[in-house]
Amino acid sequence: MKTDEISGSTKEMVKKAIIPNKGDLMKKHLPKLTMFLGVLLVLVLYDNFSLRKINKPPAPEVTVGGKKVEAYPKEYTKDEEVTVISYKKPKEQTPTVNPRTKIKVIFKDKPETVRITEGVPYFEEVINQEVNNRAGERTFLIKAKWEDKKEATYEIPVNVKETVPNQDLLAQSEGEHSLFTIGPNTDEEINQYDLQINQMHGYETLDQAKLDYPELKLDSETLYILFNYRKEVYRSDNLKEFTTFLKSYEP
Repeated sequence: MKTDEISGSTKEMVKKAIIPNKGDLMKKHLPKLTMFLGVLLVLVLYDNFSLRKINKPPAPEVTVGGKKVEAYPKEYTKDEEVTVISYKKPKEQTPTVNPRTKIKVIFKDKPETVRITEGVPYFEEVINQEVNNRAGERTFLIKAKWEDKKEATYEIPVNVKETVPNQDLLAQSEGEHSLFTIGPNTDEEINQYDLQINQMHGYETLDQAKLDYPELKLDSETLYILFNYRKEVYRSDNLKEFTTFLKSYEP
């Protein structure tokens, strides 16, 4: 055997002994690397969880007419830091509730003020902690403020049930009234009376009114019907009789 062949073989053996194969290095250090990445992931997740926990608003218990409904946090302010919270809509159907029922909100950590509103396209309607007569899919907002300057907003999506025919003709709040008329405009004659009329449904012709509200059993070309928050109060086909009733009417 030649000297240079022996020398080359020896060099190769020395090289393998001193400089390990890359694959061997990976196999040797892979468990440590995996463990390090795992610990790092746990720390990141824990940090995010802790942050969410710190920025999570108090959870209220909400009932509508005695029925428990979910309140989804929307925004939370603490130490002047505002956290916007997004939530996934539940897969289950939106809870159905009855109109004219109370909304009750209870916090373990009692807020200084609790305000219940309903977002409407052009304004924000304040409701007196009650679901009114407007039927259909609706979203109420709870706005709570605490003495330590915490603030939170929650959403309550519900489906308000129609429990009586022509529920949309009823007044929308207790103490208010709604007016349904067929014939010439009589706002001036009726508005002079001290009566809180917040809705007016006017029709020029009997045919159109009958088409929209067949359950009202309409049979006169001129008609005046007064509704309160819960039912029809009075109807007449004579304006003088109707205004005479309004003079003596005590809600």
